[in-house]
Amino acid sequence: MNQKFVNEWVKPGVLGTIIMLAGIPITAWALNQPMRSVLTFAGLKNLWFAPVSAWTVLFAILAVGFVAFLYRNALARAEEEKAHVALLRDDAGIFQDQIKRIRRDHQTELAALKSKEPKLHGVWIPTQTYWALGGHGNQPATQVVGWMDLTSSNTKENIILLAGYINGRRAQIFSNLTIKPGFVNKSQVFLFFWPPLEVKNGEPLETTIVVEDQFNRKYELPHQAFHSTAGQQQFPVPTDEPKLHLAWRFVGWCWTDVDEVMITGDGTLVLDNVKEDIMFTGVKVEGAEVSDVFDGFTLKPSEPYFTGISVKFKGMKPKDDVPLKAKLTFVDLRGNKYPVDEYEFRLLEHPENFGGIPF
Repeated sequence: MNQKFVNEWVKPGVLGTIIMLAGIPITAWALNQPMRSVLTFAGLKNLWFAPVSAWTVLFAILAVGFVAFLYRNALARAEEEKAHVALLRDDAGIFQDQIKRIRRDHQTELAALKSKEPKLHGVWIPTQTYWALGGHGNQPATQVVGWMDLTSSNTKENIILLAGYINGRRAQIFSNLTIKPGFVNKSQVFLFFWPPLEVKNGEPLETTIVVEDQFNRKYELPHQAFHSTAGQQQFPVPTDEPKLHLAWRFVGWCWTDVDEVMITGDGTLVLDNVKEDIMFTGVKVEGAEVSDVFDGFTLKPSEPYFTGISVKFKGMKPKDDVPLKAKLTFVDLRGNKYPVDEYEFRLLEHPENFGGIPF
């Protein structure tokens, strides 16, 4: 049975019947009829057809109507309260979901802030971001170029970017970048793809470039729209000359003799644009003469290699309170030279621990 029909008709009917039955003894009392006579059929008949005043009938009708009115109002208030409680519960559920989502986002942000992993931060220069159609031999290719300001956090080492990706696809040619900690590095990001990317000529290329460093860590650069430069003169493709990268972790210098200086420390080396293993047998220091045997090592193409490096040389007389600037060039078995970036080496605090002369 419909609950609304029960509430609006069945229940008021039952209530009216109860009121009517309760009115029988009251009516008997008003007409001075004994209660025993009311319990018989004849007594009920006499009571029912007994003459009463119009005021009594009117009062009874009003009383029944008033009771029914109060009952209907109570039902209506109960329904409104039920609907209001349901609405409050729905709102509370929505607010709880919002609070949970905000807490999850906040915890994610806190975890990212507390992370000890190095991070890369960058801002594109919108007027200097573009793409163009080019070629690699007889194959069509896509060139993506942009200038941006890059910096790093959670690291004291150089981050060397060795590869770039768009939509999971690695660029065949990528302009290697070195991001020095504590500086804003103005850098050109260059990627070259063949076959070309799926983008219509004349339309902007909206994408997120992912870069990879010497430890195979990947970083997302900010999402950017690269403007089409179709029809303009295209820039030259970088050459594929071998390139050696060296990221120092711990390094310093000390005296080992009255005229001999030693650089010692450890770092990660990566050799790009080669197809075979390269054995390094020597090292040179710009503006000095190496005075000791060099411990060689072998590098595999584009594979990071962590090792200790010590170089003794003469011809430089650095001051103890000034960092020593030196540029190293490594030499392979065939005599080919591979220079690395100049670096500032600070004086070791305990040189005797490294075979040097104590202060």
